[in-house]
Amino acid sequence: MADNNDGYVSVAEAAQIGIAPTFFSDLVQQGLFSRVAKGLYIKRGYEKDDYYLLHYVYRKAVFGYRSSLYLQGVGEAPETPDLHLPLNYMTAGIPGANVRHLGKKEYGIGQSLSVTEKGNLVPCYDKERLFIDTIRLAPSLGGKACKTTLLSLYKKGLSPERLNQYAVEFGVAKELALAKTLLEIE
Repeated sequence: MADNNDGYVSVAEAAQIGIAPTFFSDLVQQGLFSRVAKGLYIKRGYEKDDYYLLHYVYRKAVFGYRSSLYLQGVGEAPETPDLHLPLNYMTAGIPGANVRHLGKKEYGIGQSLSVTEKGNLVPCYDKERLFIDTIRLAPSLGGKACKTTLLSLYKKGLSPERLNQYAVEFGVAKELALAKTLLEIE
């Protein structure tokens, strides 16, 4: 089971096939597995995937702007991952992460899945949402960084329909048209 899941096994998955939760304490004592989160174990010889662990522990979390850029193959991994949570999701903070609580619209638009460099699926924002967020963040990013990010995202292939839909939903349709003109893209 662990070998088919990048070394991870959850107590819930094991219970579905009749393995008792107490079995894991024996595996940990024998050095065959390590506990990485409540109810989640990793087999010896496999590397921890910090993005997957954050997702496993905080199921409603979506990786935010900088982390999503990294997961979409645009930019470097941020030193501290960005996580977005719905406004009504209460937490006293998440150690080792920058957390923002967002309203339903901002949290929900453009959610997607991406594969971490260790092969696990985690929630992030799609390329079109990141393109729009880059336009929205342009004043704080600076001209060169903004242009580089927009061009990198454009080269990854964007859905014009989603791009226009998100621009309308976030109220930046004019800014999107200007960015397309300045970047000489359609």
